[in-house]
Amino acid sequence: MKNAMYPNLSKVIYGKVHSNSRKEIEACPYCQSKDLGVLRKSKYFCRNCLVEIVRKTNGGVYLNLTTVDGVLKRVKVVSTDATQ
Repeated sequence: MKNAMYPNLSKVIYGKVHSNSRKEIEACPYCQSKDLGVLRKSKYFCRNCLVEIVRKTNGGVYLNLTTVDGVLKRVKVVSTDATQ
């Protein structure tokens, strides 16, 4: 069954992350939009596709996706950066 809100969820999600000292998220790993808002020091929100991006202290990046029926799904982002 395909997810209506996130049709690309069945593919492996690749994202790019800044390699500067502050470890900021450069663009949304899901839709590649640069229209991000900061929720906390390590949490971001994409205004384009409405997902929450969480950066863990171990370097992992996760997406929190809300499905149509209201269930919250966490998806790990596989980074394509050479720095990780």
